Amino acid sequence: MASPHDQQVSLRIPPHKPYAAITKVAAVSLAKRFGMNRAELNDLTVVVDQAMVMLLDGLERRPTKGQQKKTLYIDVVFRVVKHRFEFEAARSTNIGAVPEEAIRRFTDTSRELLTELRVDRKTGAIRASKASAAIR
Repeated sequence: MASPHDQQVSLRIPPHKPYAAITKVAAVSLAKRFGMNRAELNDLTVVVDQAMVMLLDGLERRPTKGQQKKTLYIDVVFRVVKHRFEFEAARSTNIGAVPEEAIRRFTDTSRELLTELRVDRKTGAIRASKASAAIR
């Protein structure tokens, strides 16, 4: 089996709620593969779900008349590095700020479930990690 330090999974999903579940499945599958326990997996599920809610906030609305529809995706990267499961997610293009209320809800929900959390207040880009003694 390959070293966990070499493991990285990248996803690009369309900005629609039904696709957000794919990120949870990928996160849990990868974290489970490296031995995270049920409580850690539950925390990770909550964080990834709330991250997608935040990043999707306002993106499913149709553009107003005169606006050009931009190609947009949510880019997600999961990696396992030295006892940590890392998660990064961001909108693929800068089409405006993520609403401050959405960022606040995400950070309030996720802060206590993670080892590290950074959120860019302008773009909503997330960088987070969850430590686990099981990941070697």
